[in-house]
Amino acid sequence: MNNTPLRQGVIRYLCAKDQNTETQDDLAVYFHAFESRFDSGAPFTLYSPAVNKLVLYVYEENCDHRGIPRSVFSDKCRKIVERLLEIAAILVDLAEQGYITLEYCGNSRSELPADYSKNWRRYENLYTNESDALLYIMSVTITPAGKLYQLNQRRRIVLHRNR
Repeated sequence: MNNTPLRQGVIRYLCAKDQNTETQDDLAVYFHAFESRFDSGAPFTLYSPAVNKLVLYVYEENCDHRGIPRSVFSDKCRKIVERLLEIAAILVDLAEQGYITLEYCGNSRSELPADYSKNWRRYENLYTNESDALLYIMSVTITPAGKLYQLNQRRRIVLHRNR
């Protein structure tokens, strides 16, 4: 897989998270979505109401009354799903190359918040292959291997030399 800015960001994010340090990129919201949590301040999350079913929930202030038009919402959600799928593919590639391990931990489904329909709008237009890929990432624990840190360090050296 090419060394794209997104791939570099995923590597940087995984290293930072493993070391309990903050990152300054927007990838945290995507990894948060894989954790299937409905935290306030999260722009979206994935939720699995059944074993092979996946729903994307997007936060909107008072979405039950004044939500954005359906076509705009669908376009927005499609872009989120595409980015989630790109990240999932990168994670699988990193695992295949031995940079991380993906260990099955099961998909512990959280409960929907009691008043979720007030602020969380549902998007269910996911294809089976998309759901399968995202459900897989949601059901694993990601553990960086030492090689990931070496890869991240090499990237930093190259960036430093190019300045």
